[in-house]
Amino acid sequence: MRDLHNVLFAVMNRWVAVWLACAVGAVGPIAQTITADIGGTITDSRAAFVTRAKLTAINIDTNIATSTTGNESGIYSIRFLQIGRFEIVFGSPGFR
Repeated sequence: MRDLHNVLFAVMNRWVAVWLACAVGAVGPIAQTITADIGGTITDSRAAFVTRAKLTAINIDTNIATSTTGNESGIYSIRFLQIGRFEIVFGSPGFR
């Protein structure tokens, strides 16, 4: 009886190991991010929000420009930028 128990236990352990390997393998590798995001709030020297400012991120190495417009609270976000060095330029009508 003890031998039967040991055999059944060994078989069950193998099936559990196979099932776990399949379950983990089905998930697949976790994707790595190869992009970057830039975000923040644009304010003036008095800490007032600069509304509807246009912000452009220019990749220094590729010269690719990506633009966005901030909201009423000066909040902006540019997502999925190629990783690299950027020059950030912004402007708003009537703002110096």
